[in-house]
Amino acid sequence: MLRITLTGGLSASHGSTLWMRSAPLPPPSREEGAVVALDSWEVASSNPLARHKTLNYWERRRAFEEARRVDLDEVLSTGPHTCYWEGSRTNLFIVKGVTLMTPCLDGPIVPGIMRGLVLEHARELMREVSEVPSLSRVELRGADEVFLTNSVRGILPVRRAVGGGPGFAPWDWPAPGPWTQRLWGKVSNWLHRGGTTA
Repeated sequence: MLRITLTGGLSASHGSTLWMRSAPLPPPSREEGAVVALDSWEVASSNPLARHKTLNYWERRRAFEEARRVDLDEVLSTGPHTCYWEGSRTNLFIVKGVTLMTPCLDGPIVPGIMRGLVLEHARELMREVSEVPSLSRVELRGADEVFLTNSVRGILPVRRAVGGGPGFAPWDWPAPGPWTQRLWGKVSNWLHRGGTTA
């Protein structure tokens, strides 16, 4: 894995600084699907930094590390009226019937590279692809499939959500569901061809 970082530099007179760091890929997520936390990481829709990958990463890192401490794979950001936008390092998608839904870029989410690829290829596979302001608790709970995307991991199917407040019973989904498998197959084939059409 190669991470490229560009900063404004030590001062205006010194110009920008570019550095690269390589590291092994982190261990794979659970083969049976990811388990995500709900309602523990609140994000203000007005936060301008939420839409960008910046070095000011503490809030996301803290949310992710707290989830990992209790053996969870990811945590979803929560907004007003218990809506959901994304994960600490992933974008969020749900499948309902033959419709794919994901929060749009007007909200406090990072426009992930894999998110864009999935949307592009989903429009060739599915009847409807909908970018919505956010995903409500009802929409997430009623989804047929849930998955996350990340440029390192690709598509991560979600099998369970936990932590939704007192008395909350875990939500479960098939992982991976049939549409998740078809989408990942299509994106994987495109990547293996070097990003070219057949």
